[in-house]
Amino acid sequence: MPLSDVIHLLKPQRPWAELQACSNFTFLTGGSHPEEYMDRAALLGLSAVAIADVNSVAGIVRAHTRSREIARLVAERQTFDRGVGLIGPPAPLECKPSPSAQIYNTPRLLPAAKIVLRDGFAATLLPVNRSGWGRLCRLISRGRLRAEKGTCDIGLDGFTGVWGRSIDGAARATN
Repeated sequence: MPLSDVIHLLKPQRPWAELQACSNFTFLTGGSHPEEYMDRAALLGLSAVAIADVNSVAGIVRAHTRSREIARLVAERQTFDRGVGLIGPPAPLECKPSPSAQIYNTPRLLPAAKIVLRDGFAATLLPVNRSGWGRLCRLISRGRLRAEKGTCDIGLDGFTGVWGRSIDGAARATN
């Protein structure tokens, strides 16, 4: 079996993504640093993870930095394995491979925010493009400017002010 086939077999990716990981940037709610979420997603073989802090995008910068570091380390390891080969003797073909860490997985970071309105309604928003990202940041900024430091005041009217009638930012015609 060629080495490229062995390396390909060692990197299964789970077609599952965590879409609401709340980091420790959400005070008294999130339990882990954004970097730790990215590390764990890589080891578990997850295809993506969304860092979604409450009315904030504060954890995304650190998660993005760690995501790029993971991608660099994976590329470095793949280059080493292609050049030098896998370390150790090959396992017999009739043996099941032993469980090991997903060292070739690079999870995709999905920027997000869990928006909690003043009436208690909560939704996780995942922007699909740069325009959506701008609208999400504008919504959070307006809510933060209306409230005291450390809090956020977003109402349903905030959505219409930022997105108009459509929450996804698409221009929709009504007949």
